[in-house]
This record gives sequence, structure tokens and C-alpha cells, in this order.
Amino acid sequence: AGRENKDVTFQIVSVDVPAGWLIMGAAASNYVYNEATSLSTLIGFSKDPRTALLNARDHYGDIFLVESAFVSTKIAGLCGPEALKEFEAKLQDGSLVKQGAFPPSILALLGPILVTLDGDVHHAKKAALLKALSPAQLDVYKPIIRRIVQTEHSKWAAHGGAISFAVNTKILVFKVLLAVLYGVEGEFDTYRRYVDDYVTAIKQSAKVTDEHGVTCRAKFIAEIIAPAIAAAKANQTKRQQQPLNSVLDVLVATGDLTDDDDLQNEMFHFMFAGFGGVSAAATNLITAVCVFPDIRAKVLRARDDFLRQYDGRDESPWNHLDGMGYLNLFVLEVKRYFVAGPTQVYAKAARDLDLVTSTGVFRIPEGALVMAGLEATNRDPDTWPSPDSFDPTRFTQADVDGMHMTRPFSFCPHGFGSHRRCAGEQLTTVIMQSVLVSLFDFTWKMIPGQEYALQPHSVTAVPIGQLMGVNFHRRLNEDDPSTPEVETYGIVGTQDDWKFLRRPDVQELTGVNAAEYFDDSRLDLWTRLMIQLISKKQTLWNRPYATTALSVPQHQQVLDKITLIQTNIQIPIVDEDWPCQPWLEIQQTNLLRDHAPFVDDFSHLWLPAEDGERYVMSKVCGFIYIY
Repeated sequence: AGRENKDVTFQIVSVDVPAGWLIMGAAASNYVYNEATSLSTLIGFSKDPRTALLNARDHYGDIFLVESAFVSTKIAGLCGPEALKEFEAKLQDGSLVKQGAFPPSILALLGPILVTLDGDVHHAKKAALLKALSPAQLDVYKPIIRRIVQTEHSKWAAHGGAISFAVNTKILVFKVLLAVLYGVEGEFDTYRRYVDDYVTAIKQSAKVTDEHGVTCRAKFIAEIIAPAIAAAKANQTKRQQQPLNSVLDVLVATGDLTDDDDLQNEMFHFMFAGFGGVSAAATNLITAVCVFPDIRAKVLRARDDFLRQYDGRDESPWNHLDGMGYLNLFVLEVKRYFVAGPTQVYAKAARDLDLVTSTGVFRIPEGALVMAGLEATNRDPDTWPSPDSFDPTRFTQADVDGMHMTRPFSFCPHGFGSHRRCAGEQLTTVIMQSVLVSLFDFTWKMIPGQEYALQPHSVTAVPIGQLMGVNFHRRLNEDDPSTPEVETYGIVGTQDDWKFLRRPDVQELTGVNAAEYFDDSRLDLWTRLMIQLISKKQTLWNRPYATTALSVPQHQQVLDKITLIQTNIQIPIVDEDWPCQPWLEIQQTNLLRDHAPFVDDFSHLWLPAEDGERYVMSKVCGFIYIY
């Protein structure tokens, strides 16, 4: 079916092929060879369906069937616009169904959500969700998205030092989705772990339902979604001609999903199905700018043109997200090039069915598991010339205005067609546009030597190095002649510069202030306060003279000690080396020693690419050096 292979054949309707063969291409010559090939291919699908589908598409063609006499499961793969169009048509006429396409263990974890449903039940629920994400409602959500995105970017600038764009974008997107989906705003980042763990649990539930995933789902629904539903219902009784500010508000107001369990299931489905993909897509806007220098230059020129176009007008550039020209083509190419969500759609053949394409008629047997390849179609060379090249100009303004109409079966980051395309497609676009426009207000530099290769075996992959940058700050007014010219993007120093600055003797000469050196939110209260005290002392004693400031003990002796509260750590209560400490400093130190908690809250993790051992030793050795 489009690609020749002499060892395998595809089963044409009018050709009889013995059961148990891997069937495609021209006639097979050896049953044992084909049986071994088909069995290994089926095993590959069970272990890594994403990679297996891509390999099978490249090897066998856009339509293929794999079966084995030793395994009851038959797997059919459909890739490319023609095959996907047939897939949707067969779903519509009931030849393909969702029932039976998922293992019971995964269904138990998912619940009766949209992607598992067929027929009128699916269509009614999909229509309800589309109302909540209509163009008119997106206009209501845009100011909310803008406010949160700009607030988070301002926090990045206030943070100073090194930041991870990947980690911080994930935090940003989670806040946006909480607000847009549920109307929930505030600091709820601890709940992000429940979503991440739940998605991991889906992957681990192929045979047995992962109980931790069940727990994560229950906690998120009970502590985030259920209170949000109650608040939406309470607000509904008081609302008079006020805008509906969240997806949940719309669903409650329309009453299309009247059952609370149904509402909870779909609202959680929105979050777990969208969060990873949206955050990866928004992050990879920066990835593309970093790894493709020629594209970066075009993006910066397009940014200047876009901002200049609305400079001095009453209307803000934020009111013209659809008029960003090349930048919107860039957003579409980021969606196509970088995987940011499910790479295949599953269904089961309810009966024997024939797929009709320009290359022939192909038979899919009843009971076969049918996979529609989204990533495989996005990277199909027959559909996209040079698919492994990043080229925004492959799109046009018509695609920006209505991708679901211009390329419904070839552009597949959000599903395909009309009936099974993701309801949140346009919301994702608005979030990506908002992140991009907000970043126009800032400048930063990337840390050199980091790994930009994408995380392997992930459908929401971001660079391994987590996009570490420094000096993220707001751009100055470039129209002011007194403002020095600022490079809007670059790399901080060179590799040799960074190696030099990390040398201990250089750090000693730079005179790093202790408070700055230890200013880290992960430190406990005792350590932070003690460091402030020591920093004050150091300002009076930057250059100690050992012969006058210290008295060297003449005899070894056991010092009196106490145990720090809430720990098993013992420390001396006398300082035999420095008997001349000011009385006030001694009292301050003893107060901290006796009363400040010295515990780890375990809520802060290592930063991306951070060397945990080096971090600890830097604190310990630095503390000893200062003391």
C-alpha cells in the first residue's frame, strides 16, 4: 500500500491468504519467516505502539494488517489522509467502534469519558463540550489567559538567576487550565503531581489497573473539581447576564451534562488529556527558537513587524492574535513537528470491512484492533514534503483561519476529521499564541552546553536539558534614544567562560555574598536565618586574621553539646576557637539554635539538570567556610 516489500503482502479483498501470515505487499515466500516477523511485530506493538506504528508505516505502507496464528489479536494500521478519512467514515457508520478498543484495566481507570464512547452518546457529549469552547467563549477566556501568562512571566523575571523554561511553562499552563476549565485560581501546583501520576498510571494499566492512578484521580476530583462544580452551581443562581468565565460555568449553565459524575469525569478528562500536550507545545515554542537559528531570525523579524503594526494604536496587539502572520504559521509548525499528545487513535472492527483508497480496496477482519496514526501522518513524506524539516511556510493563512477545514485528515496534532477532532484544539492555539506574545516583552539568554534533544519515549517530550536560561527580564523601551541596544536572544558567555567561573578560586575572588549564595527557597528556616546572621557577621569580618581573631586550642577535649529540635543532630554549645564573639550575636545564635525548626518539608525537588550532590556539598562547604 504505497511502499514495496518483497517479503510480505497486504490482504486484497479478492486474494485468499493463509491465516497466520503477516500480509501486505507481494506474495510471501516463507510461512515460518512471515510468522516470526508478524509475531515480533505484534510484540513490538504491545511494548511500544508509537514506535511500532511508525516502523510499520515506513516498512509496509499507509494501510497494513498484522496477524499471527499464535496470537489472537490482529492489528491494523491506518496512516495518511485517505486512510484516516476512511477511519472516520467507518466510525460514523458503526463498522469501527470504541467499545472493546481499550483493555478493561485501562477502561476502569479512564471511566466513561468521551474517547471511549460511540454513536449518539458520543455526539451529544461532544456537542456540549464544543459549546463551552466556541469562538465566542474563547474570546471570554482570552483576557484570563493573558493575565495569568503575563503574571507568571513577570514572576520569572523577578526570580532572577537561572530558570527552567520547561518547568516554569508547565506550572504556567497548569494555572491557565485550572482557571479556564474550572474557574479556579491561586496556588494549587501541588495538584499537578496528581495529573502527571495519573497519566503515568494509564501507561502502566495495560494488564492491571494501577491503584495509585485511581487514587490520584479521586483526590483531584474531590479536592479541585467537586468544589468547583458546587461553586459554579451557586454562581449560576446569582448570575444575571454575566459572562461565563470557565468551561465548567458553561456546562452548568447549559445543563447539557446534568449528571455530576458525568461532569466530573469529563472535566478531569479535559485536564489529564490536555495538560501534558499543551505544556509541551508551549514549551517547544522556545525549543524551536533555540535549535533553528534561521527560524529564530524570522520569528524575531515577524515579532518586530507585528508589534510595529499596532504601535501607537488604541487597540492592543493582544486583540489581534489571529493577525500575527508568520508567527501563526510558526505555531502550526510547532504543533506538527513536535509531538504533544496521543500519537494514535484506537477502534475495533465490529465486522469485516473494506477500506477504499486510491491504491486499492483493503479488508480489515472483524475483531481487529485498528490504529489511526496521528504522528505517522504528521510525518508522512507523501503528505508533507521533507517532514523532518522545520518549515512554517508549508502552511498558509487559510490554514490559520480553519485548519479543521483545510487539512482535516493531514494535520493531526489534535486528532483528525470533524467528529473525532479534539474539542480543545483552538484553546491550545490561544494558549500558545498568548505565551508567544507575552514572551515578546522579555529578553533572556540560554545557558550553553545544555541538551536540546527531546526526551525519549515520551509523547509530550521537551528538551532533556529542560531549557535552562538566565537573565530573564523585561525588555526596555527600545524607542528611547538613551536606552542601550539590547540583544533579544543569545547564549550567556562561552563554554570556557562557564568552566572558569565555576572554579573555586575564582568564586572566592568574586566575593560572593553569603546571603545571595544561600538564597534558595528549599532551605529550611533555621538554615536561612542562620545564614542571614552569619552574613551580617561576615560584613564585619571579611578578612579574618587567625593569629588575633582565633585562639587555637591547646588540648583536645569533649565539648558540651545539645541536640537540635526535631532532629538527631548534635552541635557544640561553646566555641573554643572564637571566645571573643559579641554577646548579642551569641544570644541570636542560641535563639535560632533552640527554637527555629530544622526540618525538610520535602515539597521542593532538584532543579532540572541539577547535580544534587554538588548542591548539598556547596551548602555544607560554604557554611563551614563562612563560619
